[in-house]
Amino acid sequence: MTVPIRYLFIASLLLTIICMASLSVLDAPLRNAISPCGIVSLELCAYSDSCKAIIHSWKPSVQLMAALGLGVDYLFLCAYSTAIFLGLLLLAKQAPSFARRAMVMAALFTWIAALADAVENYCLSQMLLGGDVDAFGRLGTFSASLKFIIISVNLVILFVALVFFVCTPWTLRFWARIRHKMTF
Repeated sequence: MTVPIRYLFIASLLLTIICMASLSVLDAPLRNAISPCGIVSLELCAYSDSCKAIIHSWKPSVQLMAALGLGVDYLFLCAYSTAIFLGLLLLAKQAPSFARRAMVMAALFTWIAALADAVENYCLSQMLLGGDVDAFGRLGTFSASLKFIIISVNLVILFVALVFFVCTPWTLRFWARIRHKMTF
């Protein structure tokens, strides 16, 4: 018995939303004057040389919340990468051939983003455990930047494909039917 891709997409999208909500709750205590964006501030700390300051601004209980958030983020990276990958593949079926290859390639790049996210999580956990903040901060920031770039590009591709290859043809057919019914 095989499960249709759309069901796997829906399941991974729901898991993504649940993880996002959980991460939002876990991230709230991490926000302060030194880390206004919570864990994202730590992910990108090498750009401002603030890695040590961010970690020291968090009490031990807050650092524990950050560590728990990193654990949830491993599940999240599996969920969002699967959702984006499957979403792009599903939309590629609707796309013209010139766009299909680009969408499949973008879908494959999602796994590179997931790998970068895993490396970033490892670096952040090592910083929280007292590892070399400078080295892990630079690698974590590079990995986070790569992840954010790939995911941003893929989400734009997903949105554009949704609008042009799914919504627009559906909308045109819908309004054509309405117009046809209104003519006497």
